[in-house]
Amino acid sequence: MRFRISFGEKSMVHSELLIIDSDYRRYFISFFKSIFTEAGKFEKLYSNKVFKPFVFSVYLGKNFKILKDKGMDKIQLDLPFHVIFSTGDIQIFTDFYNGVLEYKRKNRILKIGNLEVDITNVFLEKIKNINSDSVIFKTLGVCVLPDSDKLDGDVYSRYIFPDNYNIDKFNRNLSELTLKRYFFIKGIKTSRKMRFSKDINFVPIDIKCAYVRHYGGFIRGFRGTFKLEADPQILQFIYDYGLGVRTGQGFGLVEINDDQPAK
Repeated sequence: MRFRISFGEKSMVHSELLIIDSDYRRYFISFFKSIFTEAGKFEKLYSNKVFKPFVFSVYLGKNFKILKDKGMDKIQLDLPFHVIFSTGDIQIFTDFYNGVLEYKRKNRILKIGNLEVDITNVFLEKIKNINSDSVIFKTLGVCVLPDSDKLDGDVYSRYIFPDNYNIDKFNRNLSELTLKRYFFIKGIKTSRKMRFSKDINFVPIDIKCAYVRHYGGFIRGFRGTFKLEADPQILQFIYDYGLGVRTGQGFGLVEINDDQPAK
């Protein structure tokens, strides 16, 4: 289940350009926290470091540009821009969707640094059900997967990239992490964990490494298109809840790439 939130500024002409800091995800995390606080879900979702039962991505549009301003990354964009929210949990979806509508009804303002925007539209997206064991996905933003052997490493070694050299290890890490997330989010106890017929297999098609600013530091991830082979319920889980980690911080959202033929 997905919907798209469109942000704009009523006082501005659509063609006017805006400058924001590249470390912008933290402002949307605060926005999410405020919505879930009013829905009475803050303690459940944010009191501990748990896997979030949702994923989101900020889409800055096709015309955004990364700028350099006194050694600090800035982003130039125009309005409107969008936040895409996805979850497989009907209660989480309902709470957040209703919270966003209330936010819009009250004409509340979201501050992104010195920029103030409001919600102009909310669009429900068509539900997509996955019934096959192979799907071509494309990232909507950046996906991040930690290297389980180097969790205390630097920004380069702490996260694993799906190139030919690392692909076997990447698949092992992806399989282990995804199953942990699946059982946790689905509320399946260890003693009752189900077995799946096949392991997760990630096949890169057009993948690029990406370094992004986040809370003053950097995170190494990847973006692009890839084929993913797994049981249909696992593929559906990844589509609904995201791939990798930090899904509640604006990473990991994927879309089915209907235009890309399988290889």
